[in-house]
Amino acid sequence: RPQQLQYALAGRPLWVSTPVLTGAMVMSEHVRIWEVVGGADKGGVLVRRGKDMTAPREEARLCTGALVREIELEDKRLHYALLEGSGPECGWVSVEISSKALLVESSKQAASGREEDRREGADDSPAPQVREPSTKQERTVAAPDPSLRCAPCGLAEEGGVSVRVLPVAVEPDKARWTLEEVLNAADEAEAASGRRPKGPAGWQAASWRAGPDALFRSRRDLIPTFGYPGSFDERPPYSRFDIRDQACLRVGGFKHGQV
Repeated sequence: RPQQLQYALAGRPLWVSTPVLTGAMVMSEHVRIWEVVGGADKGGVLVRRGKDMTAPREEARLCTGALVREIELEDKRLHYALLEGSGPECGWVSVEISSKALLVESSKQAASGREEDRREGADDSPAPQVREPSTKQERTVAAPDPSLRCAPCGLAEEGGVSVRVLPVAVEPDKARWTLEEVLNAADEAEAASGRRPKGPAGWQAASWRAGPDALFRSRRDLIPTFGYPGSFDERPPYSRFDIRDQACLRVGGFKHGQV
């Protein structure tokens, strides 16, 4: 199709008019800058939200001396984007009224250069430094396939404990200390307030202690097990006993690790 560009969205071919894209791409090469010279006695130039003179007004005015970039100019009505000065970020203004100029084209092209620098400066800025976590609290468990996730083990801020969503354990050691941190935090919050903190949607921290008491007295031998979407019941996705085979048989009809 002439003057149209094909692109895909979610696997479906779509078309867009190239003049629209071309106008957007070459705008930076033909930027027209305007300076506000009128309205000094009224606090600036009146700005409307549309091209028509009956369009709603903006509360603020475009101050005298401001520099704006032309987006569209039609019948002495300028659709602008603010570059320097105070006033609405964008809108429609009259470039003249009764043969009196309110805005004039400016030779201060440096303003457009500064705008380009602001848009492109991010590419020249140094990349942020990635710091390795120094404490257990800063570590995170890598998220696997999003179709396999544990029920959230969040504890509300009411008890001074941060909310956390625990993905399926792909690194058992990290999962073990992560669970231990959550349980210890719940213990501390309970000791401080005299009651267990509430979790999201009315959950109680006690729901993560729904197994045998020995499970929570001896945490070192906890085995990460599977949690599935919607498994927001009182059975924790961690157990002293490895139930992965039973979970896989129930859900998929095969044992854990079988292909």
